[in-house]
Amino acid sequence: MIREKILSKSPQETIEIARKLVLSLEDRNINIFISGELGAGKTHFTKGIFQGLGISSEATSPTFDLLVSYETPDRFKVNHLDLYRLNILSFEDEVWLAEILEEKSLNVVEWADKFDLENIHKKCIYIKIEKLTNSLQNELGFEEVKEYLEDIERRNNLDKSSEQSFDEGFINDKEERIINIHIY
Repeated sequence: MIREKILSKSPQETIEIARKLVLSLEDRNINIFISGELGAGKTHFTKGIFQGLGISSEATSPTFDLLVSYETPDRFKVNHLDLYRLNILSFEDEVWLAEILEEKSLNVVEWADKFDLENIHKKCIYIKIEKLTNSLQNELGFEEVKEYLEDIERRNNLDKSSEQSFDEGFINDKEERIINIHIY
């Protein structure tokens, strides 16, 4: 299992992180489960996946359709699912979802944390996107948040010239996200 935390300072960085992740995949027959609160950046992450795969369609959350399927330029199937509006899965829904997640395709699933998707037999990447807000700072305290962010930046070898300064009691950029990547 691989675990990585990456700091994203903007929607464009979130897109670029996802683009690089999907380009690094040796096998595209995989499930990518994305979770995070409303507005965390799940759809931006999906846009980056699409860019990396060469899909020209704009990624939008298929909230009302639940599933939208695409093909890459080399004709590999990509399914984009959004489970936001589902509160419970009927038996038929569970069977339908399991069949999609097991087929030969790259599946991107937003709001994946709403259901137990642990029993899938193909390779999975779990992405959790967390907003960095004052609530995180209130939970950890300013110095701990600053150390946490600096540690992530060090581990990701971010250019020191792009390092942000932090004022006590306030994280400057409201677009910052922590992207937790777990590959099983």
